Amino acid sequence: MFSQKQLKVTIAFMLVLVLGLAVLAVSAQEAEYLWVTVNQDNDAVDYTGVMWTTISDKQYYRGSETTTMSRHGHAEFTFEGSAVRWIASTGGKGIADVYLDGELVAEGIDLYSEEVQFQQVIFEALDLEPGVHVLKIDVTGKKNPASTTTQVGIDAFQYIPSLASVITQAEEFLAAQDIIPEPRVLEIVAGFEAVINDAKAVLADESAGLEAQYAAIVALNQAKDGFSILSAGGGPILAWGFDGGLSGAEVVAGEATFVDGVVDTAVHLDGATALALGSGPAFQPSELSVSYWFMRTGDMQNKESIAIWSKDDMDWAGNGWYITMDDRGGSNRAVSVVVDGGDPFYVSADLHEFYPENEWVNVVVTFSSETGEAAIYRNGVPQEIIVTGAPKSITASDIVTYLGYTGPGWSSAFAPGAFDEIRIYDRVITEAEVKRIASRPELVATWSFEGELDGDAEVTLGEPTFVDGVKGQALNLDGTSAIALGSGPQFQPAELSASYWFKRTGDMTMRESIAIWAKDDMDWAGNGWYITMDDRGGANKPVAVMVDGGGSLFCTKADLHEFYPENEWVHVVISFSSATGEAAIYRNGVPQEVVFEGTPESITASDIVTYLGYTGPGWSSAVAPGVFDEVAIYSSILTPDEVMALYRDASLVGYWSFDGTLDGAEVVHGEPPFVQGVSGRAIGLGTQQGLNLGSDPAFKSPEITVSWWIRRTGDMGPGAEYMTFWAKGSGDWAGNGWFVTLDARGGTPHAVKVWTDGQNQFLVEGDLNDFYPEGEWVHVAFTFSSETQEGKIYKDGVLQDVKLSGTPETITAREDAEDNNVWIGFNSPAWNSAWLPAEMDEIRIYNRVLTDEEIIGLAIR
Repeated sequence: MFSQKQLKVTIAFMLVLVLGLAVLAVSAQEAEYLWVTVNQDNDAVDYTGVMWTTISDKQYYRGSETTTMSRHGHAEFTFEGSAVRWIASTGGKGIADVYLDGELVAEGIDLYSEEVQFQQVIFEALDLEPGVHVLKIDVTGKKNPASTTTQVGIDAFQYIPSLASVITQAEEFLAAQDIIPEPRVLEIVAGFEAVINDAKAVLADESAGLEAQYAAIVALNQAKDGFSILSAGGGPILAWGFDGGLSGAEVVAGEATFVDGVVDTAVHLDGATALALGSGPAFQPSELSVSYWFMRTGDMQNKESIAIWSKDDMDWAGNGWYITMDDRGGSNRAVSVVVDGGDPFYVSADLHEFYPENEWVNVVVTFSSETGEAAIYRNGVPQEIIVTGAPKSITASDIVTYLGYTGPGWSSAFAPGAFDEIRIYDRVITEAEVKRIASRPELVATWSFEGELDGDAEVTLGEPTFVDGVKGQALNLDGTSAIALGSGPQFQPAELSASYWFKRTGDMTMRESIAIWAKDDMDWAGNGWYITMDDRGGANKPVAVMVDGGGSLFCTKADLHEFYPENEWVHVVISFSSATGEAAIYRNGVPQEVVFEGTPESITASDIVTYLGYTGPGWSSAVAPGVFDEVAIYSSILTPDEVMALYRDASLVGYWSFDGTLDGAEVVHGEPPFVQGVSGRAIGLGTQQGLNLGSDPAFKSPEITVSWWIRRTGDMGPGAEYMTFWAKGSGDWAGNGWFVTLDARGGTPHAVKVWTDGQNQFLVEGDLNDFYPEGEWVHVAFTFSSETQEGKIYKDGVLQDVKLSGTPETITAREDAEDNNVWIGFNSPAWNSAWLPAEMDEIRIYNRVLTDEEIIGLAIR
């Protein structure tokens, strides 16, 4: 989209009235939910005159711009709203007049610039009465003397719709949804309806200004996106993460290697290697979405390179689908998709520009057999597609699907690159989901302090010590010590996010304490950035961030000792964009109110040392009285979801995804198979099938959350018990620890029963076969606090009605560190019974109580 700086580029003669100021006050992130962008080829744009032609370039909004040099050729855009913009390129261009509702409002707009600039705001009107308007761009046939042509182009238009129309669209969107009548989805629907009702109240309030209406529009569209993500159908039906293994795939040509991936590791096919991903009709759903990351490592010009082949061997025109990167004869089909038959839809672009060498690119393809609609996305952005013929359907068959070539028959079109995080869905995923998939934090460096200083870090003051941390160990600076994290311009990215955990161990009132210093020594007003905890003169700035210069900062206001309770870990994330001037501060995953002092504009990199815990050796002051852990610097703006994940996952003490490997678990009984899971693979359990997840006292933390997905594969009728987890001593059901059983013995069945130390339980009643429908994945989680003695149980993100048996008070690890095993699928080796007829996936153990919102996040597939 367009940056905040671009949004502020207005024509010199434009008057920005109060209404306009309300628009410009909207952040760039919110602007995506306020403005509607209409491409130049939309039906709402009517071209009159001759010689209108389309020019292609990936730097245009959707890859093309419509232009003409013809005098009095004009383009009319009809819209319903209160503000409008004309977007076009500048360079050796001509002059245009602008009419609004038949009135000349801007005469002689000169599109000349010394260098070509794309997606520029040429004209904007921000003070329109809500209603239907017509914006006309009239080509004058004149030009600047320095220009080479009278050409004027239309790349796109933007407009802000009326609140009334957005409310109507939201209601129609909600009415069109196929709502699943289950508690989690109904709760999401109720939340969306509440936002609609709030918007209606704003619309009915005659005193509500335009700013309030704009806020309501943003809230409605954000809620719509959130609804699309939260209530969407299931996650991928097939997935491959390639995190050190092939995730169930098999090498069928060459020798696959592993390289650093988007997440953990990726598989490198090198132009001579290919994989069989698997076989069966599940690979060819009639409603299809495919997502993958690809990093080009070789030449792709004048050749074809297959991404995924899901048609029969040597039958390119048969049923199924495949995705190819095709430049045979210079065809420039960066992504080309062929479904049943031989008719493709594709993106036309230079392959080497679309896939820069050694850079990860996210590609998403969607196709609906029901509607014939198709879409292709690059890094979350929809691309202009060209359709040849009439792609109509995808028909499934029992064939093998390959990665990186055409299959063994032709054994050709090998892809020269690496693949990661491949996902196949049996539905058309939403644009909001695509954006989420493509969101990827760019980690510059991280310091975890696991008993030693990471990387090039070194002590520059005092004698730091290592103490217990959020994960493993942490670095105690205690108000007398500091370190250099390293040096180089990479620590001052223009788009910055910094994340760290801090535990205060001393007094911070009426003084300054530096968290991270990334400016030159003794140059607080220079280029770079630093984060301080500042209470000088009672400033009450627990997080204050200074970027380039010394006159501007952003901060949050609060009492430092309340923001950082003594001896308690607090997670802090800050972000700043030099492109937009936007800033954010988070505490424990929650965004804080940001106060600006001055106008922070940029971060400029230089080859300096970055310090943790003080100002650097020159002043050698403002030493932080506390402990740091899990410090990280990113060269991208973390999303709220990514920030919450950092906060949540820091307390993750155990995680088993079962994506083709046991993740450190050991088989105790039988040969549990890998099956298709919620995300990637899952582990199959049943009679005489059981695993030991491992032994760690952290698995029996006094403050605990356990999350898992379960799919019943057999009957769970009355008269029996089925063990999910056993985290007590083998055969010691009344000892310390915990276990989770699905208990249908006796009278009332217990769909989830959690035992804590001793014989105390908290539970949810319910028929097991109803609670766990056969063949359907169900998300279950429980939390327990030994401090408050409160236990909660969730199903699919929804808090259940919990009953007590006894008085659950504590969960305690066993004294012998080697005797803290967690078994799944049965009730420990001492008894070898209570076998679980189910599959399990995505098991997580946390050493704290997660919030309701965090549980909902885990329950989203």
